[in-house]
Amino acid sequence: MKSIIIHAIGKGYRFVYICAVLLLLLCSTAFAQYENNNWAFGNKWGLSFATQPASFLPSQVYAPFRSATVSDANGNLLFYTNGTVVWDQTNNIMPHGDSIIHTNSAIFPDGGEAFIVPDPGNAAQYYVFTGPLLSSYSGSLGNPSPSKIRYSKVDMSLNGGLGDVLPNFKDRVLDSNACPVIAVAGYGMCDKWLVMHLLYSNQFKAYHITASGIDAPVVSTAGDSVKVAYANMKFASNNQRLVLRSDDLQAASFIEAFDFNYQTGVVSNPVMVEPALAGGISAFQDATRPNAIELSSDSKKLYSTVNTDSNFTQKGLIYQYDLSLPTAIDIQNSKTLVGIIDSVREIQLTGQNNIYISTGYYGNNIAAILYPNKEAQACGLVNNYITMPNGDSNFYYSACMANLVPVSHVIYNNSEEYACQYPSQLTAQVPSAGGYIWNTGATTQSININQPGTYWVKSSQTCGAWRIDTFQVHSITAPAPIPDSISCNGQPVKYTLHTPGSITWSDGTHDSVFTATQTGTYWVQTRIGQCTFRDTFRITIYPPSNISLLPADTTICNAAMSATITAGGNFNNYLWNTGATTANIQITQPGKYWVSATTPCGIYSDTMFVHFCPPVITDFTTAKDTICSGSCISFQASFDHNPTQFDWYFAGGNPATITGNQSPLVCYDTAGTFKASLVVSNDFGADTAAFFITVLPKPNPRFRDTIIVTPYKTELNLPACAAAAETDWYDENNNLVCSNCAALNLLAKDWQKNYYCVTRNADCADTCFYKITVTNIPSDAWLPDAFTPNGDGLNDYFHLITDNPNIKVADLAVYDRWGNSLYHSQENTIGWDGTYNGKQAQGGVYFWYLRYWVLGAGGEQKMHTSKGDVTLIR
Repeated sequence: MKSIIIHAIGKGYRFVYICAVLLLLLCSTAFAQYENNNWAFGNKWGLSFATQPASFLPSQVYAPFRSATVSDANGNLLFYTNGTVVWDQTNNIMPHGDSIIHTNSAIFPDGGEAFIVPDPGNAAQYYVFTGPLLSSYSGSLGNPSPSKIRYSKVDMSLNGGLGDVLPNFKDRVLDSNACPVIAVAGYGMCDKWLVMHLLYSNQFKAYHITASGIDAPVVSTAGDSVKVAYANMKFASNNQRLVLRSDDLQAASFIEAFDFNYQTGVVSNPVMVEPALAGGISAFQDATRPNAIELSSDSKKLYSTVNTDSNFTQKGLIYQYDLSLPTAIDIQNSKTLVGIIDSVREIQLTGQNNIYISTGYYGNNIAAILYPNKEAQACGLVNNYITMPNGDSNFYYSACMANLVPVSHVIYNNSEEYACQYPSQLTAQVPSAGGYIWNTGATTQSININQPGTYWVKSSQTCGAWRIDTFQVHSITAPAPIPDSISCNGQPVKYTLHTPGSITWSDGTHDSVFTATQTGTYWVQTRIGQCTFRDTFRITIYPPSNISLLPADTTICNAAMSATITAGGNFNNYLWNTGATTANIQITQPGKYWVSATTPCGIYSDTMFVHFCPPVITDFTTAKDTICSGSCISFQASFDHNPTQFDWYFAGGNPATITGNQSPLVCYDTAGTFKASLVVSNDFGADTAAFFITVLPKPNPRFRDTIIVTPYKTELNLPACAAAAETDWYDENNNLVCSNCAALNLLAKDWQKNYYCVTRNADCADTCFYKITVTNIPSDAWLPDAFTPNGDGLNDYFHLITDNPNIKVADLAVYDRWGNSLYHSQENTIGWDGTYNGKQAQGGVYFWYLRYWVLGAGGEQKMHTSKGDVTLIR
C-alpha cells in the first residue's frame, strides 16, 4: 500500500540565535549585534566572545550567583554588575554604583542575581534588576521566606560616556514577594518582559517593560504548586516557551515547561518534563536530581545538568530533552544522556549559540556544547573546553555565569529543518513584524521551497528593531512502503524494518521486527530527524484447512425464536446455502445450514443443524381465585418460545372454551369449584397450565331493616341478617363495631342509635340495618360532696359523675361564700381543679350551681337544675 507521509516542516516556531557566525557569511556584517559579547563573572575574571573559543576578560566582579554584563552593538564593553555594585568599562565603580541594592546577606555579601534590560524608551539607559540571594532570605535555608526584587537605572550618556547610576532611580523595590527564580524575555523585540516565580505557590508574575516604564504585573497560575527555593528559570530564544527547574528541599527536583504569550505576558499549558522522584528526597542529597537547565538557540532542545554528589566535586551528567515532541510522555521518553564531564554547576547559552557549563564550586574548567541544536551525542559536548585563570584557591565564585541581555537587533541562524517532501514551507514567526525580506527575494512571511539548502529572512518591526532567521533545510526520504501479505495455515507474518530513526508499530512496540498473528490492517510510524512517516498495510492470515467455521448443532429457545449465526475464519467472501454472502445470517427456521469460503489458500466449508424449542407458559393467573356466583373475571398468561396455537378451557364458566392469545371475561353463575386451563403449542411441542376457581353462593338475607324500642340499659342480642362467610357490624358513623361476628351484643343506653350488618360471600354482599330507640331515660345527676386536688390522680377534679350518655351539661358554676364566681364550664368531663386566677383556693366549703339537658324519645331535650355545696380538702 502507499505510504502516508506526515511532514513536520515549516509548522514550528522560528527560533532566536545571537551573533551567528554562519549568517555573517551570508548577509552584510552591518547586521551584526554583539550586546552579549562579554561576560564578567566568577572570581574577578570573565570571557570575551570576540574570539573563538572565548578569551579571558579581567574584571572586578566577585559573584557567587549569576552576574550581568552588557556591551554596545559592536561588542565593546559598557558595564557589568554583581547586583550590588556597578563597574564601568574601565573596571572602576560607576558613580552612584556602589550598594545599588541593599542586602542583608551574611553568607554572600558580594552580589545578587543580576539582570540588565535595555530601556525601550531610551537607547542610552539600562535597567539593572537584582533578585534576592538565598542567604538574604528572612527564613532559613530549608525554609526560605519571600524577599524583594529591586532595580536601578544606568544612563550611559553621563560621565563622559562611562555611565552613571541615576540617584533618583536607585534601589527601587519592584516586588516584595519574590524568590530567586527570574527570567527576562525580549530577544528581537522592542519591549521586554521580566518574569518571576513566586515562593510557595504555582504563580508567575510578568512585568511588561515598555517605553513608558514598567507596567503592573500580569499574574498567571500554572503548573505544580511547589515551594520554590533553589531553582532556575530560562526563556526559550523564541520567547514563546518558559522552562522552570525547581527544588523544594523537602522533595526532589523536577522540571516543567510552559507556554508564554508575548502579547499578554500569560504563562500557561504546563508540561512535566522531568517528574520529581518519589519519597521526598532532599534536593541536595539526591545524586540524580536536575541541577541547572538551558535551552538550545532553536528552542527545541532542553539541557539539564546532574551532579553525582551533593558537593559538586564528582562527575557531572548532561541530559538532553526534545521539547518539540507533542506530549509530556514523548518529551520524558526523549531524555538522552549526551555525555559525562567533570562536576557541573551552572549552564548558560552564549551569544555565539554555544552552551557553556561551569564545572562546580572547586573546578576552574568550563565545558561546552558546540552544537546544541543537534540531537543527542551530535550536540558536540566537550569537556574542559576552557580553563579559567586561577584567581583563588577556592574557585567557587566561577560556578555561576552571566545572564544574557535581551537586545532588540538580533541575528538568528542555523535552525535545522527537515523536509519530508517538496514543496515545503518556511515561516518567519515574529510577533508584530512590519515586513520580511528573504534571500530568495520574497517579501511574504512564508515561502515555499523545492530543494534543500540554506535560507534566511530578515524581519523588521515598527519600532525599528529587526531580526534574522536562518534555516538549514535537509531532505529526508521516507522508508520503502511495506507490502500487503497473505499467510496460510494460521502461520504468523513477520516484518523487519531497517531505518536510521525510531520505529513505532500499531501495537505500540518499537522493535525493528514486527509479528502479526491475526488478520487486520496495521501501520508503522518512523521518525527520522524531524520527519514522521506512517505506512499502512494489510495482513490476511488464513486459518488451517480443518477449522470449524460454524458452531456445534444448537437448539434455539429464546423468546424471539431467532438467532444470529456467525461464520469464523475472518474471510471476506462467504456463501451460505440461504444465498447470503455476509459473515453472519439470521436464523428463523430449524434445519440444516452450511457455509463456504473460497480463498487463495483453498476452499473452507462447514455444516450445522438448528433445532427450535417447544413453547413454554411462563405465567397463568387471575386476579382472584375465589368469587361470588354471578361474577365475571379475566385470566392472564405469558408465553415464551413463540407459541402459535392457544386453547383456553373454563369448566363451569361462560364461555367454556376460547382460542387466541388473550382471554375475555369469563362469568360463573353456579357455586362450586371449577378448573381453568390453557394449552399452547407450535410445530415443536406444547405446554399446559391450570388452576381452580372457587365460586361461592350469594348471601340470602332474612330481613332488611329492624326498628327496636327498648327501656334504658336493656341488653340486646342482634342476629346477622343472613348466613355468610363473613359478617361485620358498623355503627351509624361507619366505625367497625365487631368483625366477623354472627350476632352483636350491646347495652342500649343512647336515646337513639343505628347499627348495620354487612354479610359477604367473596364478591357478593348484603346489608341490613337496626334502628334502636331507648325509653325511660333517667334524669338524675350526681356531683361529689368533696374532692382533694393534690395531684395524686384520685378525686383531683370536681365535675359531674354519670354514665348516662344522654345527659349534657349546659352550665356548671362554683362560688365562694361571698358569691364570687371561681369556676364556670359547659363540659361533662372537665371539672374544677381547686384554683382561681392561677392560684390554689383555700380548703373549705364552696357552692355550686348546675344546669343540664336530658335527651329523651324523639330527640326531646329537657332542662334540669341542681345546686349544692362541696368541700375542698387540702
